[in-house]
Amino acid sequence: MLAFDGGRNHMVFASLKPGSKGTLDQQWDDVCKQLDALMATYSLNKANVVKQIVFLSGTEAKEPSRQRLHRYHGAVGPSTSFVFQPLADGENIAMEVLAIQGEQVKIDWVTPNLTIVSDSVCRWTCVAGIEPQLGLPDSYEQVLSCFRQMRRILEGAGFHFNQVVRTWLFERGIVEIEKSKCGAERQRYQILNDARREFFLHGNDGKPYLFTHHLPPASTGIGMSAGTFVTECLALDVPKGAIEIKPLNNPEQIDAHAYTAEVLERGAAAIKAAPLFSRGISIRQDYYLLLISGTASIKGQETVHPGDPIAQARTTLENIDLVLRQADASLQNVQQLRIYIKYSP
Repeated sequence: MLAFDGGRNHMVFASLKPGSKGTLDQQWDDVCKQLDALMATYSLNKANVVKQIVFLSGTEAKEPSRQRLHRYHGAVGPSTSFVFQPLADGENIAMEVLAIQGEQVKIDWVTPNLTIVSDSVCRWTCVAGIEPQLGLPDSYEQVLSCFRQMRRILEGAGFHFNQVVRTWLFERGIVEIEKSKCGAERQRYQILNDARREFFLHGNDGKPYLFTHHLPPASTGIGMSAGTFVTECLALDVPKGAIEIKPLNNPEQIDAHAYTAEVLERGAAAIKAAPLFSRGISIRQDYYLLLISGTASIKGQETVHPGDPIAQARTTLENIDLVLRQADASLQNVQQLRIYIKYSP
């Protein structure tokens, strides 16, 4: 649990997991008690929570977890995602929470998918828990459905998709091969990249979105063990010149949106769309908030140290540090880190 003084505002980032291996309900008791203690430590209350993401061991835990959070927060609650990713130590649940307070901070829980935060300088919003509409035939349409829903929610709240600075994309079976109705085979992550490119280039009434510095937002694309997709985004509505927002790169990596066809998986598809995301985003006013994208053991555009998890972990941390240094920061400034470990049965 870490607190961060963001100039005018005070932010708290918490990563919570139960301390026991009891039932799901017992583990939720533990996590909620931890969250209550955290709030008391930093003079916060439940109304200061902006977003939360719940990691679950399986699909059967989703509905009781949703009901438990409903009882904890009330009818609406902060924007929330439920993601099926089994925990490394065998727990049923884990939760990440972002809370914020400040003299002029107003937090509005609009729906379980939308929280709006405003202060004297800007408005920002967290959209979470977006899943594809039911009945869509393949991953390509499911990804487009998620992006279109995020766009509609943002527009309904007075934001524009151009203002998105960070996305999170959770995909079931991310490296598996999917066969379309016409028989074409593609890796599911490549399908995600193809659909994302289509939306970013044509989803703005047929025109491309013009993000900060005309570069895509920071992003993480990672696998899930069940479900289809779960997506989130963070958007900032800032008066011109009030806050500096700029993308960050890694001098030892090729920008992901510039990957060549040689490192992209396409199966039998006719195109290979590169991943459209920036290595990180810097948000600067009287503080720095650095949003670092999902990062792996890659140099240039090639994976290094295959089969050596220790060397891969070291290189991944070095890559994160290299991105942070573009904003005069380092690993010592990291407030919250989420680590994904590939499971090989």
